[in-house]
Amino acid sequence: MENSEHKLRRKDRAVEAAEAEAMLREGVYGVLSLVDSKGEAYGVPLSYAYADGAIHVHSAVEGHKLEGLRTGAIVSFCVVGEAVPIPEKFSMRYRSAIARCEVRELTGEEKLASLEHLVAKYAAHLRPEGTAYIAELKDSTRVFALRVLQVSGKRRK
Repeated sequence: MENSEHKLRRKDRAVEAAEAEAMLREGVYGVLSLVDSKGEAYGVPLSYAYADGAIHVHSAVEGHKLEGLRTGAIVSFCVVGEAVPIPEKFSMRYRSAIARCEVRELTGEEKLASLEHLVAKYAAHLRPEGTAYIAELKDSTRVFALRVLQVSGKRRK
C-alpha cells in the first residue's frame, strides 16, 4: 500500500501511512464515495471492518450502493477518527484517513470470512449468534472487499 499520490497542502498535518491505516482499523464507521453507472457521485456512511489490507463492507442484493460498487471504478473511503470544534480558533481538532480502493465482490468462503470480520468488530461478545446470523442471511447480502491501494491521513491537534 502506498501513501497518496495527491499532495497535501498542509504537510504539517499529514500523518504517516501506518497511523492512517490504524484509523481505518479503529474507526466506527466510514463514508464510501463512488460513482454510479450514470457518472454521478454518491457517498454513503456505513459500517465496515478493516482486515488484510482491505475494507470489508456489505450491501443489499440491489440498490444504488451496489450499482456504484459494480462499475469497476476506484472508490474512496473516508474515516474521521475524531472531530472536536475549537470555537476560539474557528477551527476543528480532527484525525482522518482517506483510502483509494479497488472493489472486488466476495463469494463463498471469502464472503463468510468477511462477514465474520464485521461480527468480530461490532459484536465480538456475540460471535456464536453472529455466525448463526451470517448462515441465515448470507444469501440475501452482497459482500465486497475494498483493497486499499493508497492511504493518507491528516490530523490537527
